Amino acid sequence: MTTSLIQLVNPQKRENFLLELLRLDGHGNYIFDQICKGRDGCQEYPDYRCWDCFGTALYCKGCTLVRHQESPLHRLQHWIDEHFENTSLKSLSLRIQLSHHVGEHCYNPVSTAFHNDFVVLDTNGVHSVAVDFCGCETAQSLTTQLLCVQWFPATSLNPKTAGTFRLLYHFHILTFESKALAFECWQTLSRLSDNSGVNHPKDRYEALLQMIKEWWNLTLLKRFGCGHDIGGIDATQPGSCAVLCPACPQPSKNLPQGWEDTTPEKRWLYGIFVAIDANFCLARKNISSYTVDPGLSNGWSYFMEEKRYKTFLNEVSKQPQEKSTCINHNAVNLAEMKNSRGLAATGARTVDSRNESLQRHNFKRPCAVGDLQKGEKYMNMDYLFCSTMQYAKDLLYPNHIHFKCSDKSITFLVPKFHLPAHILACQITYSHNLIRGMGHTEAEAPERGWANINPVATHEMGLGSRCDTLDDHFGDFNWKKLTNLGVSLLRKLKVTIPECDQHHHNFLEFDNTRIEERPEEVSRWKIAIEEWEADMSMTNPFGATTTTMTQASVRLSLSQNEAEDLECGVDHSLHSEISPTVLISMGIGIEEEHPALIYMPLVSRIRTTCNSNSRAFEEKAHEINLLLPSKLKEHTLDAVCNERLCRFEWELHRGQSFNALDDLGHHLLLSNMCASAVIGKVECNVIEAADRYRRVRNTLKNLHETLGEHDWQEQAHVHSMSEGEAGQSEGNRMLSWIWKMHALQIEWCKARAHANCWMEEVQLLLEEMRYVREFLSWHATWWDEQADQRVELPAAEAEGIKGYARWQAVLRRNTWDAFMEMWSGFRHLNEGTINGRKEAYTCHRDHRSGFGLHGDSAEAGPDHRFNFGL
Repeated sequence: MTTSLIQLVNPQKRENFLLELLRLDGHGNYIFDQICKGRDGCQEYPDYRCWDCFGTALYCKGCTLVRHQESPLHRLQHWIDEHFENTSLKSLSLRIQLSHHVGEHCYNPVSTAFHNDFVVLDTNGVHSVAVDFCGCETAQSLTTQLLCVQWFPATSLNPKTAGTFRLLYHFHILTFESKALAFECWQTLSRLSDNSGVNHPKDRYEALLQMIKEWWNLTLLKRFGCGHDIGGIDATQPGSCAVLCPACPQPSKNLPQGWEDTTPEKRWLYGIFVAIDANFCLARKNISSYTVDPGLSNGWSYFMEEKRYKTFLNEVSKQPQEKSTCINHNAVNLAEMKNSRGLAATGARTVDSRNESLQRHNFKRPCAVGDLQKGEKYMNMDYLFCSTMQYAKDLLYPNHIHFKCSDKSITFLVPKFHLPAHILACQITYSHNLIRGMGHTEAEAPERGWANINPVATHEMGLGSRCDTLDDHFGDFNWKKLTNLGVSLLRKLKVTIPECDQHHHNFLEFDNTRIEERPEEVSRWKIAIEEWEADMSMTNPFGATTTTMTQASVRLSLSQNEAEDLECGVDHSLHSEISPTVLISMGIGIEEEHPALIYMPLVSRIRTTCNSNSRAFEEKAHEINLLLPSKLKEHTLDAVCNERLCRFEWELHRGQSFNALDDLGHHLLLSNMCASAVIGKVECNVIEAADRYRRVRNTLKNLHETLGEHDWQEQAHVHSMSEGEAGQSEGNRMLSWIWKMHALQIEWCKARAHANCWMEEVQLLLEEMRYVREFLSWHATWWDEQADQRVELPAAEAEGIKGYARWQAVLRRNTWDAFMEMWSGFRHLNEGTINGRKEAYTCHRDHRSGFGLHGDSAEAGPDHRFNFGL
């Protein structure tokens, strides 16, 4: 609780606040004033007070009008019959003359509103005012006269309603932060004008909605220099009104000279990271059409051009949806079955640039957003990706650069959070942690980005309104990302440098240990990983080269055998839904869960309660004997069980034993390779896997005589990796069977990949800082060039164009100066210092020689150094 709140809880303090609020409903400090002090010589009684002026002084009618010549939208209170009543300046006969200085009178005033009923919407409410337009010979148009006083007209012909720039700008920022609707804005203004429900202002909701839409579009064009272009608005190109990411590589803007000819070892630094994701919360009802609501900026920002997109979809609409061969992804596999009745769009799909967290930046890319009709169809995704890549080719790259698919290297990966749901082959092929040049990219930022846009109410919007609204919100999302790059990149760098140092140390410790014990194996591993990194069609070193029997594979085999028996007319099942294989599998599964039930005593209490009529004692859930075939003889020596059930249990437990051994070997390897600080974290996993294997072995021991499986085990000892059998010389020594799995190589490759990822992340962050500097410098120069583009315009327009361009250029330079100050503490990275080291390091990534963080050498060029030109 804050100090001020604690004080307010005090009854006396609260009473003082309350009495002061009530005192202000009277004359307050001016209770004894009988003569107005607004002008010298004024003798009138002061009975008017302004809500919006500073202070609570009262003035007479005449002085109030004089004081409000330049504040015609202030709200007044009139003291009458011992209380204040709301009134307006219009009721005091104030008239607003446009196109003339304050106090000047027009000789030919024009009023467009019947009975002077002109309505202006401002942040403090809805105002009915008396407006006189200028009708002089040199008068400007009615809309221009309104715009000159920063009132935005609701219509261009005979306007009778306007909104102040202040209101439109206020709501623009408010809707970005709170996702407030125009209807809520109107309701707020209406209640500010009259909260009693007696004198509601005339409905101007539709006019407000129209003004907001036009304001958003015009400010969009203004911010991106469309008014500075000699060709005007008609020259606006697709995607040209999108906020670009300064930290992404963009040719002709922030890439170094000669980047196209960079060496393969460094080319990854200039790669573009894009992430594709869909969102089904941005649906839109089928309540409008492109003809009725075409939108004002279709294709200029983040949404693609609608007509071309729909034409493409119509051409490929008959193509069947390709099913996923990895996981049962309903959004893809059931796309044709999605319920889209009454919806024109079931959601939206975006292509984002490099992502956030300890990775990249999560900017929405130009021409990279489109509607979904049913689920996540590949045809929608393909068009979106090609659309934003085409934008990159047409607008970002110089004319002399041409794309050839055969020359391009595209790496497809799965976001880290989604990857565990895929099969093992996908997990080792599409992992950001294992692929070179990815840094510590996770690719999940689009998921977090949806949280910002989901509250926007798009269901009831028309086609064009929805595109314009989402474009505007995406633009603000990108702008906030841009202004926060200084903080975010610095925060990432502070985290990444110690992580890089630690992972490098861990890998070297592991690598040196393996080299001392098995140098020839480490050489083979290094060759394998380097060959795969150079050509990913080679054998993946992160995958197991041998396949052991698993419980799942045994279960599948038994189920297939049962299916074959059924086809031949043989049915061993005694239950319509539970076959013998299912019965034994369920029993083994429950048996495996027994240890976990120790930590769930509530299960036992519930079971005891449910069976209180038949049980007189409490039996712990994890101690309940399931009496599988292998357990029968433990209770009755002459017990007989169906041999087929025994065989099922035997096969399933054999698979379970191999699973346990695989897990045991994997965790033992981890305990050997980890630093002492983390060994304790894997010891419990080793114990659990060992206990599981012992339980399964005892079960197999009970079953082997019944089934005649006398050669089911082989005698072998477990030794350390550096120890052989008794009497074996070093030259004849062989690894113990527990270490003869591929896991050791996999763990070495993973440790190497993780160390490389953190090293690459440091390099990427430093390069991104340089990108930001170069981009902001380029953008400031670009705005300077726009200042003198429209020399053919009159002096007033030309001056405004130049002033806005100069201000935008200064804004970019000020932004870079602020970033420079934030990053000043990392100037030492120019010398490559990490964690206070005195020697200069060269941070590089040589894909042929493997991972390295080495001192200066003749092979390390200056471009590899920690240097982003601060």
